Amino acid sequence: MTRNLEKMEEGSYKIFRPSNDGQPTQRRGQGPCILFMLDTSSSMKGDGFAQMKEAFVALIQGYANHPLQDHDVGVICFGPETEKIHYFSNDYDKILHLLDKTVCAGPSPLKRALEFSIHILECEAHDADIGPFHVRPKIVIISDGRVTTNGDLDDACDENNTHEKIKIAKIAGKIGYQNSLVCIAVGRNPDICFLASVAYSSRDGKLLMGKEEAAQYSRYSKNMGVAAEIIGILPTTDYLVEDVRTAVRASDVFETTTEKDIIDIYGILTNRQTYEMNIYFNEQSLERSLYVERDPELPPIGTRVRRGPSWPYSNQDSHVAGTIIGHWDQRPNSVYVEWDTCMRFPYHFETSANSKVVVCNEPRILLRERIAVGCLVERGQDWKWSDQDGGEGSVGFVYRVKEDQTIYVRWSNGLKSNYRFGYDGKYDVSLCDPFDKELMRRLREQPIKWKISAADKITDNDGCETDETDDNEEYEESVEEYNTKGRNAKDMDTNCARSEKDSSICNRCGGLASESKLTKEKTKKTSSLIHKVDELERKEGASLNSENNRCSWEWKSHTGEWVPFPKSENDKIQKAYDKNIKGTVLVAIDEDLFRVVMSRMIQINIRNRETHEIRHVG
Repeated sequence: MTRNLEKMEEGSYKIFRPSNDGQPTQRRGQGPCILFMLDTSSSMKGDGFAQMKEAFVALIQGYANHPLQDHDVGVICFGPETEKIHYFSNDYDKILHLLDKTVCAGPSPLKRALEFSIHILECEAHDADIGPFHVRPKIVIISDGRVTTNGDLDDACDENNTHEKIKIAKIAGKIGYQNSLVCIAVGRNPDICFLASVAYSSRDGKLLMGKEEAAQYSRYSKNMGVAAEIIGILPTTDYLVEDVRTAVRASDVFETTTEKDIIDIYGILTNRQTYEMNIYFNEQSLERSLYVERDPELPPIGTRVRRGPSWPYSNQDSHVAGTIIGHWDQRPNSVYVEWDTCMRFPYHFETSANSKVVVCNEPRILLRERIAVGCLVERGQDWKWSDQDGGEGSVGFVYRVKEDQTIYVRWSNGLKSNYRFGYDGKYDVSLCDPFDKELMRRLREQPIKWKISAADKITDNDGCETDETDDNEEYEESVEEYNTKGRNAKDMDTNCARSEKDSSICNRCGGLASESKLTKEKTKKTSSLIHKVDELERKEGASLNSENNRCSWEWKSHTGEWVPFPKSENDKIQKAYDKNIKGTVLVAIDEDLFRVVMSRMIQINIRNRETHEIRHVG
């Protein structure tokens, strides 16, 4: 293949750099980076190379067919030489013909190719965001997995070659800590076990077989975009493929979404933590590295927030509320937020219009979750921790939920600790109803210690205690001040418009930024989505009361009049009620979206937080 490039030796591989002879700069893609590593060794002659080319073309053609998710593609070949034959770009037409004149020969130096890829990823690749999913560069290896060092095919079966494979696996593990490795097996007798060990040493690694699976994988970024659209309306736990299918059917992309796409979308949602911006926290040091209050002038852990007036991150928040789970130590005036989708990101916080997030008065509403970050808790039936919570009647804020049925709570006295919530059948704390007026009264009366003193501890209820901070200062102030005064009080005149304070929800809730265009647009969009779901359910006979309206639901208007729900919403409420008499469900009335909370027999307007009584008739 003829290329107008300069060679430069670097270790045992060769880097090709554009010559300074007036050649145009490569056209870079703005979406996910994909680095292909193509095996052009002698073992790939014949069927292996033909299948590799088919798989490669299927992937590139797939990217070209889905222009809404742009890709930045680079290509390495490893065979007689380990070389980069294409810089990152989205010039798919050119990329499709890269292998036209390639001849397979020589050894299969996969180890050198992986070492080369580390250099390329560090110097040239970039991360991308698809909604709430932070996508790091991916490596796609197309090979038969028959590693050789001298070009002799018999060498691939030599026991000594096992050591080379072990070295390769170690390098793959190093790369895979941050980046996904996808292996596509081709050839007459590919080493499936070895390729699988390489792929699965990485986060979200995959082993694909041939052209068809490669073509499906080309839709992965497109499917991630669909997952980003529906993640905000699904539960974070206990959801099924059928739930994903229903949500996708109600979306604008249903007609172009296949059943295989549905499975991919379900997998993306199930492995959502793989696509967090920061995945490097050590599990053993999370309490010290992430869940820490470092700045007394920032809202404390447990504070509920929404996107602010200067929000620049598209639908990273999935249009839902979130909870502050820590103060970010990498940049001043920054907080770490876990959105109600379980996705975590750092954001700048201040009291002027430059704030990326603002304090809000929205309680965490559970769908199928037993408990979640942002919930309120108090002492439970198995409490044995003295006055660690500040005394009987105190209310705390859940900021971390673990799979072992334990949770972490921040109390208003500033103390944080872990508690059993189902672990060994014990419940140190119990879930609070955020709409209980007596509970809210107690919550408002609690003094809020925003910065604990050195005398206080982060108590580990396995018997360990650790100091949280060396700062002896304490800071107490009502949270409702936060969106109108504080670090940037001088800027309060330029702050965003706010709704009137609603003191009935949460002591973390101050002046909520008034409904913005984004909120209205999201409400209309979600409302449209809900109506589409209803239409599908009617077509499929999903309504429980399709023949008659024996059980009806009504809501109380501002004038005191009881108004029946639309037939589709009535059926939806009844269906949810039959499943769980204390459950919740989303309904749409006109262009507004409401959360029906059956345990309190109320509905909450998602846009303005107004509440209305509801009743069950019949």
